Amino acid sequence: MGQMTIKNKIRSPYPFYGVGIFCLIYAFVFDLYRITDYFILTGLGIAVYVVLKSVFFHDITIQKTVNSDPVEKTLTLVEMEKEAETQMQALNELNQGIADEKISQDLNEIVSTIKQIFKYLREHPEDTASIRKLLAYYLPVLIELLETYAHYETLNEPKGKVKDTAGEIEGAVEMMKQAIHHKYEELYQNQIIDANAEIEVLKTMLHQDGLLLDEMKEERN
Repeated sequence: MGQMTIKNKIRSPYPFYGVGIFCLIYAFVFDLYRITDYFILTGLGIAVYVVLKSVFFHDITIQKTVNSDPVEKTLTLVEMEKEAETQMQALNELNQGIADEKISQDLNEIVSTIKQIFKYLREHPEDTASIRKLLAYYLPVLIELLETYAHYETLNEPKGKVKDTAGEIEGAVEMMKQAIHHKYEELYQNQIIDANAEIEVLKTMLHQDGLLLDEMKEERN
């Protein structure tokens, strides 16, 4: 069973705050009449940013090692569906406690799409292996992020890194919604292609037999 290491770098916002404060103080102390004054201020601002970032406020790297294929290949569709039910229940419970309407709507769509995926898999169990990582890694990580987000929502006006992280979690939920919907469309892709091909054949035959409404109208004219 392979493993992969995921690294996520969180950039500190405080060097930007420091540069902003420095520029305000500089503007109060020194006159900024000439364009060269602004060039000087820009250079000093960059220097302040570099010093703050390299000496005081370093970026934080979060490293996590996970199994690249942590679900056993012998897991049956019934077992996977049971696991999915547990995860969807956790998502629904977290959703009830989240006030943000956008995230709540995204979670509703995620749960609905997962149900549609398993509806497809019950008819096409040969495609079961394609969603192993969804259950084994992506949904558990999503649940973990939502637990963190729900905690942040209980804070009174979160600021700094907490607020930044909350915003990143909101983006991650949107990203997961799109990814799960893409998986849903991917599973149905063969059926979509077959249906489109049958429609084109049907149109051709109807044209050849003169049974299409538009052709009948043309003949009358």
